[in-house]
Amino acid sequence: MTRWLILIYGIVNYLFLLGIAVYGFLFLGNIWISHSLDGQPRIDWLAAFGTNLLLLAACLVQTNGMLCRKFMKQLTKYIPASAVRTTQVLLFNTVSLLLLLMWQPLGGLIWEVKHPFIIGALYGMYLIGWGLLFAATFATCHLDVFGLRQVWLQFQGKSHLPYEIRNSVLYNQLHRLVIVSWLLIVWAAPIMTQGHFAFASVTTAYLVTKRRSGERRCLRTLAKQWIERKGWRAYSNPPNPRRKLRRRGESANSKLGQRVC
Repeated sequence: MTRWLILIYGIVNYLFLLGIAVYGFLFLGNIWISHSLDGQPRIDWLAAFGTNLLLLAACLVQTNGMLCRKFMKQLTKYIPASAVRTTQVLLFNTVSLLLLLMWQPLGGLIWEVKHPFIIGALYGMYLIGWGLLFAATFATCHLDVFGLRQVWLQFQGKSHLPYEIRNSVLYNQLHRLVIVSWLLIVWAAPIMTQGHFAFASVTTAYLVTKRRSGERRCLRTLAKQWIERKGWRAYSNPPNPRRKLRRRGESANSKLGQRVC
Protein backbone atom coordinates (compact mmCIF):
# COMPACT_ATOMS: atom_id res chain seq x y z
CA MET A 1 0.00 0.00 0.00
CA THR A 2 2.83 2.39 0.87
CA ARG A 3 4.49 1.74 -2.48
CA TRP A 4 1.29 2.67 -4.31
CA LEU A 5 0.84 5.83 -2.27
CA ILE A 6 4.39 7.02 -2.93
CA LEU A 7 4.01 6.29 -6.64
CA ILE A 8 0.72 8.19 -6.88
CA TYR A 9 2.25 10.99 -4.79
CA GLY A 10 5.11 11.37 -7.28
CA ILE A 11 2.90 11.25 -10.37
CA VAL A 12 0.42 13.82 -8.99
CA ASN A 13 3.25 16.19 -8.05
CA TYR A 14 4.73 15.89 -11.52
CA LEU A 15 1.40 16.65 -13.19
CA PHE A 16 0.97 19.56 -10.79
CA LEU A 17 4.39 20.82 -11.88
CA LEU A 18 3.41 20.63 -15.56
CA GLY A 19 0.31 22.70 -14.82
CA ILE A 20 2.39 25.28 -12.95
CA ALA A 21 4.83 25.44 -15.88
CA VAL A 22 2.03 26.07 -18.39
CA TYR A 23 0.46 28.76 -16.22
CA GLY A 24 3.87 30.33 -15.61
CA PHE A 25 4.48 30.42 -19.36
CA LEU A 26 1.23 32.33 -19.86
CA PHE A 27 1.77 34.54 -16.80
CA LEU A 28 5.31 35.68 -17.62
CA GLY A 29 4.54 36.16 -21.29
CA ASN A 30 1.25 38.06 -20.78
CA ILE A 31 -0.52 35.52 -22.98
CA TRP A 32 -4.31 35.00 -22.86
CA ILE A 33 -4.74 35.67 -19.13
CA SER A 34 -5.69 39.00 -17.53
CA HIS A 35 -3.78 38.42 -14.27
CA SER A 36 -0.27 38.46 -15.68
CA LEU A 37 3.10 39.89 -14.74
CA ASP A 38 2.34 43.17 -16.53
CA GLY A 39 -1.34 43.38 -15.68
CA GLN A 40 -3.26 46.35 -14.30
CA PRO A 41 -2.58 47.37 -10.66
CA ARG A 42 -5.29 46.30 -8.21
CA ILE A 43 -4.04 47.65 -4.88
CA ASP A 44 -1.87 50.49 -3.59
CA TRP A 45 1.67 50.56 -5.04
CA LEU A 46 3.46 50.26 -1.69
CA ALA A 47 1.28 47.34 -0.55
CA ALA A 48 1.77 45.63 -3.92
CA PHE A 49 5.54 46.10 -3.74
CA GLY A 50 5.68 44.66 -0.21
CA THR A 51 3.56 41.66 -1.22
CA ASN A 52 5.74 40.93 -4.24
CA LEU A 53 8.89 41.28 -2.16
CA LEU A 54 7.62 38.69 0.33
CA LEU A 55 6.65 36.32 -2.48
CA LEU A 56 10.06 36.60 -4.11
CA ALA A 57 11.78 36.08 -0.76
CA ALA A 58 9.73 32.91 -0.18
CA CYS A 59 10.76 31.60 -3.61
CA LEU A 60 14.43 32.29 -2.92
CA VAL A 61 14.30 30.61 0.50
CA GLN A 62 12.57 27.56 -0.97
CA THR A 63 15.08 27.32 -3.84
CA ASN A 64 18.03 27.53 -1.45
CA GLY A 65 16.41 24.84 0.70
CA MET A 66 16.18 22.50 -2.28
CA LEU A 67 19.91 22.91 -2.92
CA CYS A 68 20.89 22.44 0.74
CA ARG A 69 22.17 18.96 1.57
CA LYS A 70 21.39 19.32 5.27
CA PHE A 71 17.78 20.08 4.45
CA MET A 72 17.54 16.96 2.30
CA LYS A 73 19.00 14.84 5.10
CA GLN A 74 16.47 16.27 7.54
CA LEU A 75 13.63 15.30 5.19
CA THR A 76 14.71 11.65 5.26
CA LYS A 77 13.97 11.56 8.99
CA TYR A 78 10.27 12.15 8.36
CA ILE A 79 9.57 10.73 4.89
CA PRO A 80 10.95 7.81 2.85
CA ALA A 81 14.10 8.54 0.90
CA SER A 82 12.32 7.75 -2.37
CA ALA A 83 9.83 10.55 -1.72
CA VAL A 84 12.36 13.28 -0.83
CA ARG A 85 12.76 14.61 -4.36
CA THR A 86 9.04 14.62 -5.10
CA THR A 87 8.44 16.41 -1.78
CA GLN A 88 10.87 19.10 -2.89
CA VAL A 89 8.88 19.34 -6.12
CA LEU A 90 5.69 19.75 -4.04
CA LEU A 91 7.25 22.60 -2.06
CA PHE A 92 8.39 24.25 -5.29
CA ASN A 93 4.91 23.87 -6.78
CA THR A 94 3.28 25.40 -3.71
CA VAL A 95 5.54 28.44 -3.55
CA SER A 96 5.36 28.97 -7.32
CA LEU A 97 1.56 28.77 -7.28
CA LEU A 98 1.40 31.35 -4.49
CA LEU A 99 3.68 33.64 -6.50
CA LEU A 100 1.59 33.31 -9.66
CA LEU A 101 -1.78 33.78 -7.95
CA MET A 102 -0.84 36.46 -5.41
CA TRP A 103 1.48 38.58 -7.55
CA GLN A 104 0.41 42.22 -7.57
CA PRO A 105 1.16 44.19 -10.77
CA LEU A 106 2.85 47.51 -10.08
CA GLY A 107 2.03 49.31 -13.31
CA GLY A 108 4.37 52.04 -14.48
CA LEU A 109 5.33 51.37 -18.07
CA ILE A 110 9.11 51.26 -18.68
CA TRP A 111 9.04 50.28 -22.34
CA GLU A 112 6.55 49.02 -24.88
CA VAL A 113 7.58 47.68 -28.27
CA LYS A 114 5.06 48.33 -31.04
CA HIS A 115 6.93 47.21 -34.16
CA PRO A 116 5.48 43.81 -35.24
CA PHE A 117 8.85 42.40 -36.33
CA ILE A 118 10.56 43.25 -33.02
CA ILE A 119 7.58 41.91 -31.06
CA GLY A 120 7.82 38.63 -32.96
CA ALA A 121 11.58 38.47 -32.34
CA LEU A 122 11.13 39.03 -28.60
CA TYR A 123 8.46 36.35 -28.34
CA GLY A 124 10.74 34.06 -30.32
CA MET A 125 13.51 34.63 -27.77
CA TYR A 126 10.97 34.02 -25.01
CA LEU A 127 10.08 30.65 -26.56
CA ILE A 128 13.75 29.79 -26.96
CA GLY A 129 14.30 30.52 -23.27
CA TRP A 130 11.56 28.11 -22.25
CA GLY A 131 12.89 25.53 -24.70
CA LEU A 132 16.39 25.77 -23.24
CA LEU A 133 15.04 25.49 -19.72
CA PHE A 134 13.09 22.36 -20.66
CA ALA A 135 16.12 20.89 -22.46
CA ALA A 136 18.29 21.49 -19.39
CA THR A 137 16.22 18.96 -17.44
CA PHE A 138 17.45 16.25 -19.85
CA ALA A 139 21.15 16.97 -19.22
CA THR A 140 21.03 14.19 -16.62
CA CYS A 141 17.66 12.42 -16.43
CA HIS A 142 14.37 14.28 -16.70
CA LEU A 143 12.48 11.75 -14.57
CA ASP A 144 15.21 11.74 -11.91
CA VAL A 145 15.21 15.53 -11.62
CA PHE A 146 11.51 15.63 -10.70
CA GLY A 147 11.39 12.48 -8.55
CA LEU A 148 9.50 10.15 -10.88
CA ARG A 149 12.41 7.76 -11.28
CA GLN A 150 12.83 7.48 -7.52
CA VAL A 151 9.19 6.63 -6.82
CA TRP A 152 9.07 4.19 -9.74
CA LEU A 153 12.17 2.33 -8.55
CA GLN A 154 10.77 2.02 -5.02
CA PHE A 155 7.50 0.72 -6.49
CA GLN A 156 9.51 -2.00 -8.24
CA GLY A 157 11.42 -2.74 -5.04
CA LYS A 158 14.73 -1.54 -6.45
CA SER A 159 17.24 0.76 -4.79
CA HIS A 160 17.85 4.18 -6.30
CA LEU A 161 21.31 4.82 -7.73
CA PRO A 162 22.42 8.22 -9.05
CA TYR A 163 21.92 8.56 -12.77
CA GLU A 164 25.20 8.23 -14.65
CA ILE A 165 26.04 11.37 -16.60
CA ARG A 166 27.05 10.33 -20.11
CA ASN A 167 27.60 13.78 -21.62
CA SER A 168 29.96 15.48 -19.17
CA VAL A 169 30.51 18.48 -21.45
CA LEU A 170 26.79 19.27 -21.57
CA TYR A 171 26.38 18.72 -17.83
CA ASN A 172 29.35 20.98 -17.07
CA GLN A 173 27.57 23.76 -18.97
CA LEU A 174 24.20 23.01 -17.37
CA HIS A 175 24.18 25.93 -14.94
CA ARG A 176 25.11 28.40 -17.67
CA LEU A 177 22.35 26.98 -19.85
CA VAL A 178 19.83 27.55 -17.06
CA ILE A 179 21.06 31.12 -16.57
CA VAL A 180 20.75 31.93 -20.27
CA SER A 181 17.28 30.42 -20.45
CA TRP A 182 15.99 32.44 -17.48
CA LEU A 183 17.54 35.65 -18.80
CA LEU A 184 15.68 35.16 -22.07
CA ILE A 185 12.45 34.38 -20.24
CA VAL A 186 12.43 37.41 -17.94
CA TRP A 187 13.97 40.05 -20.21
CA ALA A 188 12.64 39.21 -23.70
CA ALA A 189 9.40 41.13 -23.24
CA PRO A 190 7.63 43.54 -25.59
CA ILE A 191 6.06 45.20 -22.53
CA MET A 192 8.12 45.99 -19.44
CA THR A 193 6.43 47.41 -16.36
CA GLN A 194 7.88 48.18 -12.95
CA GLY A 195 6.69 44.85 -11.57
CA HIS A 196 8.19 42.92 -14.48
CA PHE A 197 11.45 44.85 -14.10
CA ALA A 198 11.60 44.07 -10.36
CA PHE A 199 10.94 40.37 -11.01
CA ALA A 200 13.57 40.21 -13.76
CA SER A 201 16.14 42.10 -11.66
CA VAL A 202 15.73 39.84 -8.62
CA THR A 203 15.91 36.73 -10.80
CA THR A 204 19.05 37.96 -12.56
CA ALA A 205 20.75 38.92 -9.30
CA TYR A 206 20.00 35.50 -7.80
CA LEU A 207 21.32 33.65 -10.87
CA VAL A 208 24.53 35.69 -10.91
CA THR A 209 25.22 35.22 -7.20
CA LYS A 210 24.57 31.46 -7.42
CA ARG A 211 26.59 30.93 -10.59
CA ARG A 212 29.80 29.87 -8.84
CA SER A 213 28.09 27.48 -6.45
CA GLY A 214 26.17 25.93 -9.36
CA GLU A 215 29.36 25.33 -11.32
CA ARG A 216 31.06 23.80 -8.26
CA ARG A 217 28.07 21.51 -7.75
CA CYS A 218 28.28 20.29 -11.36
CA LEU A 219 32.05 19.70 -11.08
CA ARG A 220 31.59 17.88 -7.77
CA THR A 221 29.03 15.53 -9.31
CA LEU A 222 31.30 14.78 -12.28
CA ALA A 223 34.27 14.12 -10.00
CA LYS A 224 32.20 11.82 -7.78
CA GLN A 225 31.06 9.71 -10.71
CA TRP A 226 34.60 9.57 -12.08
CA ILE A 227 35.84 8.30 -8.71
CA GLU A 228 33.13 5.62 -8.60
CA ARG A 229 34.07 4.39 -12.08
CA LYS A 230 37.84 4.35 -11.44
CA GLY A 231 37.70 3.03 -7.88
CA TRP A 232 38.57 4.54 -4.51
CA ARG A 233 42.31 4.65 -5.29
CA ALA A 234 41.66 7.29 -7.91
CA TYR A 235 40.31 9.63 -5.24
CA SER A 236 43.67 11.36 -4.97
CA ASN A 237 43.45 12.59 -8.57
CA PRO A 238 39.85 13.50 -9.46
CA PRO A 239 39.17 15.13 -12.83
CA ASN A 240 39.20 18.87 -13.11
CA PRO A 241 37.80 20.17 -16.41
CA ARG A 242 39.25 23.62 -15.78
CA ARG A 243 42.71 22.08 -15.27
CA LYS A 244 42.38 20.24 -18.57
CA LEU A 245 41.33 23.39 -20.39
CA ARG A 246 44.25 25.26 -18.82
CA ARG A 247 46.68 22.56 -19.94
CA ARG A 248 45.26 22.64 -23.45
CA GLY A 249 45.71 26.41 -23.53
CA GLU A 250 49.30 26.13 -22.30
CA SER A 251 50.16 23.46 -24.88
CA ALA A 252 48.57 25.53 -27.62
CA ASN A 253 50.55 28.60 -26.54
CA SER A 254 53.79 26.59 -26.45
CA LYS A 255 53.20 25.24 -29.97
CA LEU A 256 52.37 28.73 -31.18
CA GLY A 257 55.58 30.01 -29.63
CA GLN A 258 57.62 27.29 -31.35
CA ARG A 259 56.09 28.20 -34.67
CA VAL A 260 56.84 31.87 -34.18
CA CYS A 261 60.42 31.15 -33.20
